[in-house]
Amino acid sequence: MTAGAIGAFVGTPADLSLIRMTSDGRLPPDQRRGYTSVFNALARIVKEEGFTALWRGCGPTIARAMVVNAAQLASYSQAKQFLLGTGYFKDNIGCHFGASMISGLVTTIASMPVDIAKTR
Repeated sequence: MTAGAIGAFVGTPADLSLIRMTSDGRLPPDQRRGYTSVFNALARIVKEEGFTALWRGCGPTIARAMVVNAAQLASYSQAKQFLLGTGYFKDNIGCHFGASMISGLVTTIASMPVDIAKTR
């Protein structure tokens, strides 16, 4: 729980600046913010909108983290058990690599809708 709280405290401002910098190019030229770096974005957000604005949108960020963690934990264990059950894999680096690849695919599919909603 502590790691999640620290992640939300540090990760949300970084994610906010990343999303703003990414979406800046889609805005009309007169509405663009023109951030030059992540640090510039963070400093300008604090200066122009206040310190608490760094955590705007923390709800979707936390929801995405929950979906990603749940999908990773559940799919990795299941994929590993499946691979071991086929008889082609032993509990070695190949099995862990395969389970990680399957878990990554499942996690990406599960988190994509939340990612899209979060960035818009």
